[in-house]
Amino acid sequence: QLSMFNKQLNKEFEIKKWQRYRPIALSCQCGCGAYKCSVDLIGALKEIQYKVGDEELEFGNTPCCKEYAYSIGINQDTSPYVNGTAVEIYKPNSISREQFEDILHSDDLGISQIIYDEDNEIYYINVGDEDDELPY
Repeated sequence: QLSMFNKQLNKEFEIKKWQRYRPIALSCQCGCGAYKCSVDLIGALKEIQYKVGDEELEFGNTPCCKEYAYSIGINQDTSPYVNGTAVEIYKPNSISREQFEDILHSDDLGISQIIYDEDNEIYYINVGDEDDELPY
């Protein structure tokens, strides 16, 4: 049992930072454990992390369950958060705003919508259909 655990632990540390996205960082914030991220969103986040480098990305709002969406006043049926295609990302300290925006606007990421919230220095990104409702 222990050797299996050690193998698992070693495997974890061999994985590069940007390939480590596990449900914990991107699970629903209400604590229900729902992990709603779409494959496209995870692909975009891995690529953003790769381009940013060593500094780990920090997230604001993450994909969530319908109950949490309801509690914070988001439309449960059409929200990109509920559909698992949207997330908020803080600008990493290690790069400038211009550099981060250049990364986010890369064609290979498949991001359909980027909104910058200047007050909180956070970016809303959506890899699904453009959201009619502003996230703030």
